[in-house]
Amino acid sequence: MAWIEERSGSNNYLACWKQNGKKIRKSTGVPVKGRDGMSARQAQKLAQEVADGMERLAKGQTTYLQAADALRSVALSSGMGGKMPTVREYLTEFQGQAGAKTESNRKRAFTRFMDYLGKRADMRLDMLTKDDMRGFVRHALELVAVGTVRLYLANIKAAMNRAVEDDLLLKSPMPRIELAKEAQIVNPELGSDTVERAPFTREELHILVTRFPAPWRDIVLVSWLTGGQRLGDCCCLRWDCVDFKRGIVSFRTDKTGQEICNPIRPTLRTRLLAIREEQGGRETYVFPNMARKYRNANSSVSTEFTALLKAWGILETETEKKALKGDRKNVSRKSFHSIRHALVSAARSNSSLSADLVRAVVGHESEEVERQYFTPDISEKDRMLEAMEEYISPAVSLSPYSRLA
Repeated sequence: MAWIEERSGSNNYLACWKQNGKKIRKSTGVPVKGRDGMSARQAQKLAQEVADGMERLAKGQTTYLQAADALRSVALSSGMGGKMPTVREYLTEFQGQAGAKTESNRKRAFTRFMDYLGKRADMRLDMLTKDDMRGFVRHALELVAVGTVRLYLANIKAAMNRAVEDDLLLKSPMPRIELAKEAQIVNPELGSDTVERAPFTREELHILVTRFPAPWRDIVLVSWLTGGQRLGDCCCLRWDCVDFKRGIVSFRTDKTGQEICNPIRPTLRTRLLAIREEQGGRETYVFPNMARKYRNANSSVSTEFTALLKAWGILETETEKKALKGDRKNVSRKSFHSIRHALVSAARSNSSLSADLVRAVVGHESEEVERQYFTPDISEKDRMLEAMEEYISPAVSLSPYSRLA
């Protein structure tokens, strides 16, 4: 049977029970001394009701809906009904706590979810159910690709998990859904919407690093000679991440939080020194204009790169877009990510470079357990990046030239 304890450092009661021999503690949200005309004895009684409900839910003796209904009754009778935010209020408040790219994804996901809920977005957060989430998934799969729905769910799940941590919810309403399987049920033609991504060829890379206008040619070179790093990490590279004295460039990737620490090859060093000299030490970012655009979640950055690929004949200019279901967009076979694809392909085809070394330089998350036992030193990373430098060096001029538009 559950019992209650006074929470150390807090005015609220703790719900406690034993489960599988382990003591579980969870805040009831009920103030020990009561409030709004509620006596201390009434508060104790309500806290015990909450604790009993939490225990039944945890042990599978009741459903989430039944427990939520019971707790809503407790909240209303205790005068604490106003504490629970609506779905709209909570998701709006949850935004603004991460980087620009993540926030852009969150805003898109939350907007899509609240549009689906309609007026129900103004219901209490604890009234959300798994059926609501399943319905949203089916609705979204009618409109966008599986990968986009997966991104929506990841952002909504993060918000719901925080609500559980903050004791707003007993349990996350997020269900387990096999998206690929669900997609085939909802939209059997979904497979025809997919596009197989392709790496850049060696000749195309030569064009990117020598013929593209500034600052794109330098951004591409930064990506290639730091291990095929992503567009955002290259556009937002800061000067304090570049250590010319030690000869390394180090930063944490925005997408996965991976720590990147790679040597600076001579070709890249020459370019970076010329850029710094031109800036006169006045800038925080290596590519300040691009960083500003990217930090503001401006999609024109990737759009501009795609336009250059088309202008140089690397991508065919689309005269007629393929009609796709819902809000799905036509996706190009090649994008900035093709640099990463090309680098991994080139490195893996080099028999002197191990798969572990490639993963360490690129920053891939795969084979995590294996990588725990493999930490290449800087000389090994330099050996790989030297090979990548040689891969494009025939077409790269080391002489400085004007870079920043």
